[in-house]
Amino acid sequence: MIVIGLDPGTAHCGFAVLDHERERVAIRDIGTFETPPHRLIRERVDELAGDVAGLIAGWRPACVVVESPLGSKQAKQAAMLWAAYGVIAGACAAWNAYLASRSPDEWRGMLGLSARGKLREGERKREIRAYCKRVFPTCEVALVDVPAGVRQHAFDALAISCCWAECAYGAREAA
Repeated sequence: MIVIGLDPGTAHCGFAVLDHERERVAIRDIGTFETPPHRLIRERVDELAGDVAGLIAGWRPACVVVESPLGSKQAKQAAMLWAAYGVIAGACAAWNAYLASRSPDEWRGMLGLSARGKLREGERKREIRAYCKRVFPTCEVALVDVPAGVRQHAFDALAISCCWAECAYGAREAA
């Protein structure tokens, strides 16, 4: 069963595709979608829509897990996150994929990681990377072609996808 995790953003959107087979989980694809910052927001959203729709259409997941944009404090960042979230929700609806959405603190708590307010940004990123490396020791090999500056989005998506395997199982059983 395929589960896709997404860390939404219109500049950088991390994604991870996991294949859950009984008690084994394998990374099938991981990376980031990027849009040029000089383009208009509607052009970036259109490009992201195509990328996300292609990912969902290509993998036909049982579940797409996305970090909710709720809690964004800066207006511009919040608007861009909601635009990315809307694209993801639309692609899920178009391809009949179950959409699971949780706040950063919810998915971090499900994995036993610290809440956002407990650690500084750099410490949170290191904690997520360490979790991903512990669960998938070779995950960095899959990210060798992803620029170092945006690699964290892929790690976030990988962690997000790990915490929601049970949603995919539930969606498949309900279908």
